[in-house]
Amino acid sequence: MNAVLTSNSIRLPERAEPFRLVGVYEIREDDLVTGLVLDLDGAELHFAVDPDADTLDVEVREGDGFPNAQWIRTASLESFIGRELTWTWTATNSQGYADANLLAFDGIIPNIMIHAVGSEVRTYRIGSTAP
Repeated sequence: MNAVLTSNSIRLPERAEPFRLVGVYEIREDDLVTGLVLDLDGAELHFAVDPDADTLDVEVREGDGFPNAQWIRTASLESFIGRELTWTWTATNSQGYADANLLAFDGIIPNIMIHAVGSEVRTYRIGSTAP
């Protein structure tokens, strides 16, 4: 599996078919979610907190290499399974740190916010079309 980009932004590989969510996985340390992976049927979005800056690092990987034994499947975003990831945004806080990403499924209105809070990756449902 090749890493396409590691930063605070999300840019999926180009392809003709849409990327659809097929699974959500997390890794926990001391009851905190320290990593989150969205399996997008041909690409993966890996989210982790940079503990030194309290920012959200994102790695986009091509391929179908998931699941991995250390990651646990979570039902936190189960209602988005099968839906097309259509838009992504990187959010920067008032101090200039990129500590969140917004994701839209099946439209342009964001449905999910993935946020670095302290040393944890948290997910929130947002927007008027959040299932």
